[in-house]
Amino acid sequence: MPKELYDVDGNPIQAFTPEEIAEKEKELETTKTELEKLKNKDFNFKKLRDMNEEEKAKLTGVELQLKQKQEELEENQKTFSQQIVDGNKNEALAVLVGDDEELRKKVLSNYDRIKGDAVTKEEINSRMREAYNMLGQFASKPNPLLQAVNFSGGAGVVKTPSKLNDDQKSLGKKLGLTDEDLKDK
Repeated sequence: MPKELYDVDGNPIQAFTPEEIAEKEKELETTKTELEKLKNKDFNFKKLRDMNEEEKAKLTGVELQLKQKQEELEENQKTFSQQIVDGNKNEALAVLVGDDEELRKKVLSNYDRIKGDAVTKEEINSRMREAYNMLGQFASKPNPLLQAVNFSGGAGVVKTPSKLNDDQKSLGKKLGLTDEDLKDK
């Protein structure tokens, strides 16, 4: 039985263990082989003509059950695969944007614009970084470490203005400096 898990947004999702997946895949293969047997060209048509209506109805019922079971297994497999992809997408988004919902929506919008299906975790991470880069985030956020380091290799020289303007004096007073402290030297 699948156990109850929750995605990043707190919505319940259904996940299967690897053993359950293997079991479902075996069931799917068994169902497919049984269906192939029913569709086999070497089927004895004479026997089919000789069957009475009850036997024909029974055969049709079994065939329908097998088809329904196959569709159900295929749907479970698709759902499980989609859950894995969604989990990887949410994980990649969390790394890139954190808790910023607005940025999350923008990155997802760009992600959906990129053509092709990403299935593996690496493909999803690559597409998610590409979608993030499309927003130009790196150009608008300069690296503060590079701004703080003096490129000449020596200590940075801070030039102080010789006179303080009125705005600077006003700010100094708000910070608790006296007129004597603010006097031009």
